[in-house]
Amino acid sequence: MQYCYSAEQRVVLSTGIGIPLKYWNRKTGRISKDLPLVYGDVQTLDTSITEKLRKAEDMVTYDLKQRDTCPMKFISDNFHLNNNWKLEQMSDAEKNLDVYWNIDDYVESKRSIVKRCTINVMNAMKAHLKSFECFRKNDNF
Repeated sequence: MQYCYSAEQRVVLSTGIGIPLKYWNRKTGRISKDLPLVYGDVQTLDTSITEKLRKAEDMVTYDLKQRDTCPMKFISDNFHLNNNWKLEQMSDAEKNLDVYWNIDDYVESKRSIVKRCTINVMNAMKAHLKSFECFRKNDNF
């Protein structure tokens, strides 16, 4: 997807969607209804592209409100964030150094992507880390 802020300022962003060029309608900016199912469902792919375009527009709007600079670098640095992006995840936000907060944030960002058992493993890792922290405090290494 190419996001054009102006005639001179453009950035190419990866949508992760790959289809043959002959199934893309440049005039409407939509996928042709003739797309074979091996590439995916047309409606689902169109919805995904629309969501990613809105995400890019939201990021540009956010950047313009926060800073008085060209938003193209900001969007190219942050567009890769998952679909549940939050302003706190972006590269210009202050970093939270609390490891438990970061684990929780990571788990939330992956909740819709990975299986429940993977979430359980991450939460178990967090619990083990807390237990070890308590052990270190009590044992005075």
